[in-house]
Amino acid sequence: MQTKILSAEECCINSGAIYIYDLAALQRILDEERIILEANAWPSNADQFVERVAKFWLEESHPVFAVVQRAFGD
Repeated sequence: MQTKILSAEECCINSGAIYIYDLAALQRILDEERIILEANAWPSNADQFVERVAKFWLEESHPVFAVVQRAFGD
């Protein structure tokens, strides 16, 4: 398991955020969703993906939102 603890200055959440994820499982999901990620200029590397999720708020209409839901479960 990987852990990222981010302050409010490092992410889009006012109180900061903690992300805990299975690196291998997340990477498998991202590999399967690579076409969507690449088409929207999002990283397909698990650690970089988590950093991007933390920094940029996605609207539900954004194509990558479904990947985030799949990765982190709603």
